[in-house]
Amino acid sequence: MEVAVPLQKPPAPKPTPPPQQPAVATPCALLTEELDLLKLGLDHWYFDRPGIATDKVARLDNGVLHLSGTPTGCLITKRWFRDYEIEVEWRWPGQPGNGGVLPHARTPDQIGCWPRAMECQLLHGDVGEFLAIPRNLPFTSSPNSNQGGIAKRAPGVKENAVGEWNNMRVQCRGHDFEIFVNGMRANGCTGWPDSEGPLALQNEGTPIDFRKVVVRPLPKP
Repeated sequence: MEVAVPLQKPPAPKPTPPPQQPAVATPCALLTEELDLLKLGLDHWYFDRPGIATDKVARLDNGVLHLSGTPTGCLITKRWFRDYEIEVEWRWPGQPGNGGVLPHARTPDQIGCWPRAMECQLLHGDVGEFLAIPRNLPFTSSPNSNQGGIAKRAPGVKENAVGEWNNMRVQCRGHDFEIFVNGMRANGCTGWPDSEGPLALQNEGTPIDFRKVVVRPLPKP
């Protein structure tokens, strides 16, 4: 007499894991010491345009980060930050052009390829301006008022000659920002909707060099 063998169900297929997100999910830990983002290397950054490898637009050479200018997009940290100070030193190796430092760079493609962020302008001649991305996000600025998502810098802010290094510090305190250019307070704003996120550097049509990109705990008020 044959014994019926019950049919075995084939094993269920393993679920496909979701794609890895480049930026670390919030909440993020406060910094306890200064972090040199260039010494960490490009493995701690990613370029946000699909199909374009980071090393196609960014190169580290003797401690200097060279951004190619094209294609346009952002070099973004894989780590998120909050309540911290950014310090960058940059120059235009050739003709001056456009660029920006973007704290709290969140949802992509809010104006063209640019992510939701408060842009701290590096555009030659307008360094230290605020540009909201997108423009309709609310904020209050000083010394000049928010005009359609743009806040002009303070009078007297000076950029160094083309080819020379400039310094910018951006203090990110909760929902507020303050910019200093070459040691002078250039701008301030309050009431930005986001209080944390990754840091982005714009690659915006013109080659630009950075010899310093550090983040550190905020100085005491």
